[in-house]
Amino acid sequence: MVIVVEYNNLKTNNFDNDNFDNSVQFYIEKSGIIKDRMIIFLDHANLFHPIIPYNIRIDYIKFKEIIAQNYHLVVPIAYLGIPRKKYTTQYRKKFRFVRYLQSAGFHTEIVKLQVRPNGTLRQRLIDLQIHKDMINLAEQDAYDIAALISGDSDLVDTVRRVIKMGKKVFVYSWEQALSKKYTQVVGKNNIFYIDDMCDDIVKLSN
Repeated sequence: MVIVVEYNNLKTNNFDNDNFDNSVQFYIEKSGIIKDRMIIFLDHANLFHPIIPYNIRIDYIKFKEIIAQNYHLVVPIAYLGIPRKKYTTQYRKKFRFVRYLQSAGFHTEIVKLQVRPNGTLRQRLIDLQIHKDMINLAEQDAYDIAALISGDSDLVDTVRRVIKMGKKVFVYSWEQALSKKYTQVVGKNNIFYIDDMCDDIVKLSN
């Protein structure tokens, strides 16, 4: 089956106009594609936070290509939290990164997050958005394999439910950030440590 994906990314560079339209629509038609269809669900915070102390960055184009190299990639979706406007510098920096991800071929799902008193962002809404999309797209039969880039235990029940719906799930995570619950749910052969991919996807920050 061929999945034709149409979506609208962020439509503006104007931070005073929050014109976010991240709707994803899937049109399914018959074709002769043999490869399993894959959707990548990338929890950016879970990927990024463990490497902050090391002054390195991820080549997201290579990362995406390695994950999907043996499959028909329907769409890679990156989930990011954006802070409230009064945190202007952080907001603009995140927005520039969103533009980079879009240029790398990712559809971006932007979630506005509340800021805790210590300055960190409340990530719970991102997990809820990933949960919603994984379930809804499985119900639409939009993919055969979900590649979940997250080690967050909050998504274990989501993964379990998707598997019961007849889908396969691969989990990609830094080893130190992976909840052990995933091994019980998807099996150790479907767990992939990003640590083992560093030579191909990691660069030193400028």
